[in-house]
Amino acid sequence: MTKYRPRDITEAVSNALENMPVVVVTGMRQTGKTTFLCSQPEISDRTYVSFDDFAQLEAARSDPDGFISREKPLTVDEAHKCPEIFGAIKRAVDKQRIPGQFLLSGSANFSILKSITESLAGRSVYLALHPFNRREVCQQTTQKPFVKMFFHVRFCDFKMW
Repeated sequence: MTKYRPRDITEAVSNALENMPVVVVTGMRQTGKTTFLCSQPEISDRTYVSFDDFAQLEAARSDPDGFISREKPLTVDEAHKCPEIFGAIKRAVDKQRIPGQFLLSGSANFSILKSITESLAGRSVYLALHPFNRREVCQQTTQKPFVKMFFHVRFCDFKMW
């Protein structure tokens, strides 16, 4: 098995989880979203579910509100496969706004899918995971980049409340 390589997006995701109730990681297929969600130490203590698992998908469709009510923060991979969950997430966040409550991922752009009517506007931040860059391939993500314009903005600099 190939050793996991940390991603540059980690700091941006961690900072977003400290400040926003919903963080969405999107990106093209095969860029490593699932591997990132399952292997990155900073987010590994969360409850992880994937809607590639038909049983999980059916459970979420039949009772979206019950499905998302968990003790630990919830990570949902392939969230776009269950549009019903977005309304439940909106209701949960409106009831109790807790930073880092939900981490969603998917290769589809949630905001343009016709089946998803809830945009989670004001409740979420969207981050894109791109294919590996040179720093990630060379495992140099702990070092600050030489060209800083390509480095992620820290979300804690933009606190909304």
